[in-house]
Amino acid sequence: EPQFPTLLQNYNNHLNGVLQSDFYCIIIHVDTCILYLINFMINYVRLLDLYVAYLTNEQRD
Repeated sequence: EPQFPTLLQNYNNHLNGVLQSDFYCIIIHVDTCILYLINFMINYVRLLDLYVAYLTNEQRD
């Protein structure tokens, strides 16, 4: 089972890459980036689910 801090670090790296590389994409190609943003939000919700699970596991131990 992956540790949450590692997942969070990976997500932060991903987020930084998104903000740097896709900023102009969002401005220029709004229609294609809407799908990307939807996927991004889904991943964000998934990360929150992982975080909640991580916290409940920490409290259980």
